[in-house]
Amino acid sequence: MEPLSNGPKQFPIPENEAERLEALKSYDILDSLPEDDFDAITMLASRITKCPVALVSLIDENRQWFKSKIGIDVSETPREFSICQYAIMQDDIYEVPDLKQNELFAENPFVAGPVGFRFYAGAPLVDPEGYRLGTLCVIDTKPRLLNVEQRDALSLLSKFVIAQLDLRRQNKSIKASEAVLQKFFDLTLDFMCIANVQGYFLKISSTFTTVLGYSENELLGRPFVDFIHPDDVEATLAETRKLSEGHITVSFENRYRKADGTYIWLNWNSHPDPATGMLYAAARDITQRKLSEELFRKNLILQKERDVAEQSSRMKEEFLAHMSHEIRTPLNSIIGLSNLLIKKEGNHAKEMDYLRSIQLNSKNLFELVNNILDFSKIESGSYELDKKEFSLSQVTLDAVESMQVAAMEKGLILNTQFEGDIPPWVKGDPLRLSQVLINLLSNGIKFTKIGEVSLKLEVITSETHMAIVKFTVADTGPGIPESKLEEIFHPFKQGSSFLTRETGGTGLGLAISRKLVEMQGGELKVISREGFGSKFYFTLPISIPDQTTGSAGKKDSKSDLTAPEELKVLLVEDNAFNQMVAVDTLKDWSPQIDVDVAENGVLALEKLKQNVYDIVLMDIQMPEMDGHTAAKKIRNEMPLPINKIPIIAMTAHASVNEIENCFQEGMNEYISKPFDPSDLYCKIKKSIRAAKVA
Repeated sequence: MEPLSNGPKQFPIPENEAERLEALKSYDILDSLPEDDFDAITMLASRITKCPVALVSLIDENRQWFKSKIGIDVSETPREFSICQYAIMQDDIYEVPDLKQNELFAENPFVAGPVGFRFYAGAPLVDPEGYRLGTLCVIDTKPRLLNVEQRDALSLLSKFVIAQLDLRRQNKSIKASEAVLQKFFDLTLDFMCIANVQGYFLKISSTFTTVLGYSENELLGRPFVDFIHPDDVEATLAETRKLSEGHITVSFENRYRKADGTYIWLNWNSHPDPATGMLYAAARDITQRKLSEELFRKNLILQKERDVAEQSSRMKEEFLAHMSHEIRTPLNSIIGLSNLLIKKEGNHAKEMDYLRSIQLNSKNLFELVNNILDFSKIESGSYELDKKEFSLSQVTLDAVESMQVAAMEKGLILNTQFEGDIPPWVKGDPLRLSQVLINLLSNGIKFTKIGEVSLKLEVITSETHMAIVKFTVADTGPGIPESKLEEIFHPFKQGSSFLTRETGGTGLGLAISRKLVEMQGGELKVISREGFGSKFYFTLPISIPDQTTGSAGKKDSKSDLTAPEELKVLLVEDNAFNQMVAVDTLKDWSPQIDVDVAENGVLALEKLKQNVYDIVLMDIQMPEMDGHTAAKKIRNEMPLPINKIPIIAMTAHASVNEIENCFQEGMNEYISKPFDPSDLYCKIKKSIRAAKVA
């Protein structure tokens, strides 16, 4: 056929076109009347994808003909103007986000004309032999894209169209000869019958009696609606009236009651004989299919709920990570500058107290940020405790020391008491233990107006490699009502709304503390009465390392922090305050250290080309070029020996994924902000030493 002048010059032809057309004709569906089952599929496709137009399109030699259509008046169009002709060339959904921007369709009259189609998505209708008969397609008048769920639904519905075509063809074959049907009537495993329009069975296959459990006389002697589920009677009578008018029933479903009172689902195909008033029908037990469909539906709902929950979790993690970064960045400056000021000579005693208070409380804020992230990880089940050696008594004393200023400001006495043989070194997670102790001490100080707060450390039992240690924090505060003793451990709950207004707080600390104690093998409990103070306590099993590896290993890790005689450092950092902290911290290590600063990755690459450095300290989040990109370019694009220079990541991002990404991009070490100067010195020496060996 010669294409029209305003259509495409040619249209694609499948390699098996002749066989495809033969397969299409074998379904005997072209130019047939509309059918509810196909219309239901197009309606569902339109609603799911929110497209105003949905079609079951079948493509023969010269046209595309619509077996079912929603949102369009025409029943067929020339094949030249068909978008579906391209869809049948595909194995999967063919999607065109904007037809007007696609050179294949920009001049198509349905695109350029008043109809104004802009978006198309078509799933090929592939029959069991692999022939693409046409498409199930959806069309919109505005550019767009289907989401994953919509694409999956469109693909699934296209399979339902094929199933409907196959069922239609099978039914036609079954009904082709009444003689053949009669011959095998009693041999079939399906439900076969002859009935009349008055609603009585005249002849039934043996399947009715064997499956339903009634005698043949019971089934023939009563109207068949007596055996139908009450909810399906009205629809069954309506279908019977249609049959009496000469309409054919395809895939009508209803439920039949068995003799034991249970129901089975039957899928009916019926053919009326207007001359005799007889109804020839066959049904198949689809109970298992219905159960599977219901299970599939429930699974889809569960999957959708799971996807929503996972997305919510991801958004929460992203928010917390961003919040952590934004808080850690200024904290790095505060902690770093306070470290430098404390080391400065000439400070008065009062100034030193202020600086130590700034330092301690900044570190507490830093740990609070970590606590919030930890609570999120604990809730999601992705939290892991650290396992390293530390001094139990020192962690306890440090926790008390961090609270001294707060206690002094309120005129409270802060006591520490040790009982039993305290192991000099233990193995566990010192940061999480410190978090719990500081939280309990902070609460005690916050809610106590007069008196004291005490921390007692008591060794209950001690063996060679294990000790049972009890921690108790007591205060002389107002106490907690008995009805609130369990509630205070719930997130965002506190013992008294009045005290909450008076002292502040989120009510998250005790919830985190209890979780952390439980993860370490203990249980956080409380004893309290109103007017008599509170006592929080927990008992932990604590591992004791070999004494030969305890204190010695601890001292050796940072024993040699002498600055190198010559060291040239490239600091890549965009934040001016963090630049000052890093430069002054390095200069405090040794005034001889030469520090060059680049504000982003682009400038860092230029400086590396022009100068020789011993090491790079690389921030991650920077404008123009971030640290990941810069590190990758240094490793992959710079010549020797520049591409072997040690790189230490310095960033306020502190997630496990971020650390892994830094190492994958070729960085040698990682240190999070705020950083401990001794950690930085140690990692610089370690990285330079490793580079020399390599």
